[in-house]
Amino acid sequence: MKRILGGRLVACLLLSAVLAAGCGSSRGTVGPYGSLQTPGPPPPARAGAHVWAVGMPLLVVASANGGATWRTSHRASPGDPFTQVLYGVAFGDASHGWTVGKTDVVLATTDGGSSWNLQHEGPSDGCLLDVAASDARHVWAVGYTDGRAHGLILATVNGGATWQRQYGGANDLAAIAVTDAQHGWAVGTKGILATSDGGAHWRLQCAVSYPYRLHAVTFSDARHGWAVGGTGSGVIEPGFIMATSDGGAHWTTQLSGASDRLNGVSFVDSLRGWVVGNGGVLYRTTDGGRTWALNQMSTSWELGAVAFSDAAHGWAIVHPHWDFQTASGGGDKNGWGLLQQLALLRTVDGGATWTVVQSARGLASPVILTDVTCKDVPAAP
Repeated sequence: MKRILGGRLVACLLLSAVLAAGCGSSRGTVGPYGSLQTPGPPPPARAGAHVWAVGMPLLVVASANGGATWRTSHRASPGDPFTQVLYGVAFGDASHGWTVGKTDVVLATTDGGSSWNLQHEGPSDGCLLDVAASDARHVWAVGYTDGRAHGLILATVNGGATWQRQYGGANDLAAIAVTDAQHGWAVGTKGILATSDGGAHWRLQCAVSYPYRLHAVTFSDARHGWAVGGTGSGVIEPGFIMATSDGGAHWTTQLSGASDRLNGVSFVDSLRGWVVGNGGVLYRTTDGGRTWALNQMSTSWELGAVAFSDAAHGWAIVHPHWDFQTASGGGDKNGWGLLQQLALLRTVDGGATWTVVQSARGLASPVILTDVTCKDVPAAP
């Protein structure tokens, strides 16, 4: 967790516990839910620039023009929205996508996110935390089952018509990256797992020991990859960045001792990349990670995910935090917790500056985003 004192720390821990609790299920039809409001004039439309973000309650936000306009859909059922959370999203192309979440739920779209169908759902003690697709048919999802006792990898080779379990070891998995239908890497509490045969076999490629754990991974090609994480040992969680240039045969530490845990990573090629974390930290590199430049935004922000479609245009998710209202007639902050959330950030200059795309406040109708992905698709001639 980022540096938080007193009641704010308790509230953050409470929120984490709620989001990590037993998984709820839902049924229903996905349909229009609303529109995002962007402060000020909308950004110029960018043909072929697709962006998708997911969160709660089973919420999907999409733009097909670089954020100039948005559409929102969800398939939440009545009940506690904190039991209806999507944690990861990936697209094989501009039309075929998948999002995953609690109860091992997998939702799929074939129309760029306008509508979503349930493809898979598991027991209430499991969660899928991330998903990756190499094309419209080959998809992998990772997370945990048995109340975090075992890691979980699910895979499909037919676009989700059927899903098969590929892994169930002790490595509680948080993220996955693939470069093609054969090569993939999954990260979690024990280190980095890798496959070179489409997931028929997963082997531990690089081990990490407690209290260290990995939270995100990306590969720009089959050889160049990066994984980020933190210690997870208390209020202060120093972060680190690991990298490989030979497909994972060797992993080296590029950055260690970051002031806060690192949660997300995105590279557009083997040289240009971005890493985000707690405390509002954003690290940028233009040399493959040999050097990293720090751009720290608001220290109260927990940056949970980042995605760049090219060297200039990127998106970041700010995870929620809690403030306590002061009780009337007293000085102690012991009123109801108030959720304050700057959900989605946008940059058009490679991460030098960021603007807020959407904000939500209050618990009556919570809107919390957890992950974002983007893809530039050449416009039709």
